[in-house]
This record gives sequence, C-alpha cells and structure tokens, in this order.
Amino acid sequence: MKKRLTALRNKIDFRALLWPGALLIALLSVALGLADLVRELEAWLMFPLAIAGMWLGWILARSQLSGWKAAPIGLLVGAGVVLLRVGRLGQATLNLLRAFAALPFELWTWYQSGGAPDAFQFQLALDALGNRTGTLLERLGVWLLGLTVSEAVFDPAATALVWSLAIWLVAFWAGWVLRRYKRPLLGLAPAGLLLAFSLFVVKADISALLWYLGGALMLIAFTRYDAQRRRWRKAGVKVAAGLHGEFVLTAVLLSMTLVAAAALAPAISVQKISNFFQHLAQQRAAQTRFTRSFGLNSPPAPAGPLELVRAPGLPRDQLIGAGPELAEFVVMTVHLSATTTGPILSPTLTLTNTGLLPPRYYWRSLTYDRYTGRGWRVGRTKTLDYQANTWVTDQARPELQLVQQTVQVVDEGDGLIYAAGELLGVDRNYRVAWRTNDEGAPVQDAFGATFKGKTYRAQSQIPLVSRAQLRAAGNAYPAWIKERYLSLPDSVPAEVLGLARDLTATEATPYDRAKAIESYLRTFPYTLDLPAPPRGRDIVDYFLFDLRRGYCDYYASAMAVMARAAGLPARLVVGYASGDYNQTQDRYIVTAANAHSWVEIYFPTYGWVPFEPTAGLPAIERPDEIVSPELPETDTPANRSDKDSLLRFSGISWLPVAA
Repeated sequence: MKKRLTALRNKIDFRALLWPGALLIALLSVALGLADLVRELEAWLMFPLAIAGMWLGWILARSQLSGWKAAPIGLLVGAGVVLLRVGRLGQATLNLLRAFAALPFELWTWYQSGGAPDAFQFQLALDALGNRTGTLLERLGVWLLGLTVSEAVFDPAATALVWSLAIWLVAFWAGWVLRRYKRPLLGLAPAGLLLAFSLFVVKADISALLWYLGGALMLIAFTRYDAQRRRWRKAGVKVAAGLHGEFVLTAVLLSMTLVAAAALAPAISVQKISNFFQHLAQQRAAQTRFTRSFGLNSPPAPAGPLELVRAPGLPRDQLIGAGPELAEFVVMTVHLSATTTGPILSPTLTLTNTGLLPPRYYWRSLTYDRYTGRGWRVGRTKTLDYQANTWVTDQARPELQLVQQTVQVVDEGDGLIYAAGELLGVDRNYRVAWRTNDEGAPVQDAFGATFKGKTYRAQSQIPLVSRAQLRAAGNAYPAWIKERYLSLPDSVPAEVLGLARDLTATEATPYDRAKAIESYLRTFPYTLDLPAPPRGRDIVDYFLFDLRRGYCDYYASAMAVMARAAGLPARLVVGYASGDYNQTQDRYIVTAANAHSWVEIYFPTYGWVPFEPTAGLPAIERPDEIVSPELPETDTPANRSDKDSLLRFSGISWLPVAA
C-alpha cells in the first residue's frame, strides 16, 4: 500500500494543483461576493458555474484551438449551462434526449411496416423544451429593453441569467489565460473588476474583494515560483529538499499579511479604488435604475424608531403565533343587497357565463406590507376620519365590480370593518388608516378601517377578471407599488429566493408565476398541530424546508415572500373566508373558524387580486373569459366633500363575483 501511494505521489505533481487552487480561491470569492450582493443569486448556484467555467477554459487552453475558436465554444457552452440551471430545463432536456434516442427504433419500425414514423413524443419533448427556453429568453429580452429605455425592470430570472453568465465568462477567461499564457493578473482582472464595481456601486462591505486579492496574490507567487523552478530545472540547478513547502507557506502567509494590511490601512489603494468606482456611480438616478435592474442591493440605512400610533382595533403586528382561533361561534353575518335602481340578485344565482355557484368572497380587514422574518407588520400610517356615506375615493373603477354588503356584528366585535375587496365607503362615521409616503402624506393604500357600532352597510369593489385578462395585464407596476410591495429583508435565506426563481423562471406571465407558486404550496398538507418556530429562524424558510405543512398564516406568508422574490408585488391580507351561505336568511354566516390569511397580487388595471395558497381551502377557479350581463345605469355619487374630495353614496347595483 505504501509503495502504491509513493508511486501515485511520484506520478502526480501535486505542486501543479497550487495554480488552480489559488485561482479557485479568487474566483469563488467573486462568486460569493456576487451572491451576497444580488438577492436573486445563491452561492450554490454561482460556485458550480465558476468552477465549471474555469475548468472548461483550462481544458480548452491545453488544446490546439486558437483563442478565436475557443471563445465562441466557451460562450455557447456557458449560455447552455446557465439556461439549463436557471430555467430548470434539465428534465425537459432529458425527455428530449430520451425521445431522440427512441427515434432510430421508430424509423426501423416504419421501415419494416411501411407506415409513417411516429415522432410525436420527440416533437412533444422538443416543443416543451423550446417553449420553456423561449420564455426565459423573452423575459431576458424584456429586461434588456427596460435598460435601454431607462426603466428599472425587476425580473429575478433575467437577473440570474445575466449574473450567472457573467461569472461563467470571467471564470472561463481566467482558466484560459492562466493555462495558455501563464499571466495571472490578466486572467483575474475581469473577475476582479466585476466584483469591485458591484461592491462599490452599492457601497457594500469589501471582505469578498479582500479574499479575492488574497487568492490573486498567492496565484502570482505560485506562477512566478513555477516559472523559476522550470528555469532551474533547465539549467540543471538542484533544489534543496523542503524548499517547495517553505515557499508555499511563505507565499500564503505573505498574501494574508498584505490582505490584512489592505483591510486595516485607510491609505491603502483599496480605498482609492473604492472612491474611483463611487465616482463612476455618482449619478444617482442612473445608479438606482441599474442597481435595481441588476438586482444589486444597497445596505439599508439605519431605521429610526417606528411610529406606532395605535388606532382602536387596528393592530400593527400580524405575527405567526399559536394558530388561528377555531371557536365555532358566529362573529358576523353578511347580507349582499342592491338599491332600488339596480337588480336584486340572489347569491345562489348560477351565472353560466362565469360558472360561479355559489360565489366565494373574502372579507378583507387588514393588509400587511412589511415582512420581518418572524411575521408581518405595517409601516407608518396616518388615520383619517370620514363622515357616514362618504367615499374614500373620487370614483369607482369601471374595470372592477361594485359590491354592497350589510354586516351585522355579533357581540362586541373588534371594531374592524370587513368588506369584499377594496373598501369605498360606509354608511356610518368611520376611520381609515392610510399608509404614508416619504413626506408623511397619506396615499391611496389602506391598512384597514374601523367604526363604532354593530351594523354597517359598506360599498366596496372587487376584481371580476378572467385568466386571459390577468395574463394580459403585464408588469407595468406603479413606482410606489414596486417600492413597497417588492421589498424583502436581507435576512430572507437564499434557499427561499432560489426556490421562488426556480418555480417561476419559465412561466411567461406574472399570473402564471403566481399560479406556479400557489400550486406548489397547495401540495403541502394542512394542519394546526405545529411546534413554534425556532428562535431566530425565518418562518418562511422553516415552513418550506423543515415543516412542509402548516395553516393559513404559513401558506400566505410563504406565497407573499416567494411572489416578491419572483418580481410580483404581493401582500398578506387577514380577515375571514366566505363562511356558509344561509339561503333561508339570504346571508353569509361567518364564524371564528373562518378566520383566514391569504395573499393578494397586484395586477395593472385590476389592482389587488386574491390567491389561495392554503391547502385547507378550495382553490380559486377563475373563468377563461368574463361576459358581464348588462345592468341598468346607476347614478354617480354626489355631494363631493371639498376637504377630502370624497363622494357620497347613491344607488349602486351589484353582482356576485368570484374572490
């Protein structure tokens, strides 16, 4: 055994591994630094690409290929690998290869029988792979177009494609140049510039760059020593035993000392490099646009104390705790009605054009916009008082369906106003907590509303939309929507972000991406028997990768977080599910067991549209297309308030719709 090990050691020159080892340290530092900066990337995605790109460049450099021939090979192979990985095209590619391997048998069968060859499976597999690849490339094209027209387009799949290809190319270049020309500085320069520019544009910590510099210094020392060793061998100079080990140790220690000095000395050139790149990024508008498009995240500024103004019945925190209350007592009844100017339709009416029987509603109360890793909370709000029968908006949106509901609260209630969809107004004096902009002014984005009493009649509006309409809605989100409802804390684990990207990378539209996430979560079993989340653990990460079961708070939190990670504006909503419709009383009976959390995704034109990721409730089935029956014209709400630009109720008809 000892002789075999000695023979293996003599056969393999382990000193030759010093080059690729130091090169890997430098390249993996770049990959890790980019994974920390770009939320759409994970280290386990970037590391294999860096290693594979480097080894392909190294192998091609040993061949007789010229640089002009090796470059397109590296680019094409890299593009294929990146598409396969980011788009999760491995299974589709494997299906195509299997179908292709079966073609000779099909041709032989055709030759023997004289019939037409059956290439259906091959064509099916080819179409599936082509469609998924086309979707990825289309998303990349839209993202690139957004850059050319100075519009920040957040697309995690496109961002992952660009950065993954970038790390592949700089690694390929480094492997090629080092093996072919023995020039470490030239080989590592693109990777270093990529990392340095990314770090200093967002003013992030430079620890990854220091590791890169350490690897580069060791690589320079090893290449110089290797060149000198070859000259000694050519000249017949004998090298003292142990010199190789001493040199390696000295090179490593010296590299570490220089890196430590660079980190500690403020006058070192690293700071000058930082200032140089910060000067390049001084145009703030361009910086914001490009960093947002490329997924680079600036470290958050220190937050001041959150203003916690508590209106009665409007809690600021929706934290996942011991689970929903399940007491079977009635909390409210809801009667849907219409005024004398509109038709009175029974909620049990079968609408053949939409296939809704009976209609389902979600009685919304509170909406949450900030995920904390342990639950949800609301940012700064401002509460405004409204007189009875005044609307909180200037007009109803024609693309949404008006709904009028009379709510009877049982016992004392919680003071919250519950309504289907977006609240327009109430027939009693009420208060609305509005989210505010940076200047502290309220915007048309309500946290929730309260009233005093046991009965109220509320007007609201709800989207009655088809799958086709949602697929055609696009992603032209308002700036305030993108700023508030795409944000996630830095503490969200990379595995969560990666899963969201993988589930949605080849889905063509925002609606299809939302459905992909919803469908995935609905495969998790529903249960109320759960342990408390571990202290310090992100609850979505805990739910997705450990629990893999739960109740509505977990499902809704997971979908909202993954939707944001996939570039979809999302929020968590709490309230009640429909309850049971009592045909005799012509009203919905809502109990405490119907307490629920769900997710709403924002779609241009239609606003917030609900999704149901919880496996314990039926999925929301939307029609292929909507054909609304003609209704009598209604009056425009009158008596506008000069102070608040509000409208008072008039006769409004309603139609049962799908939530």
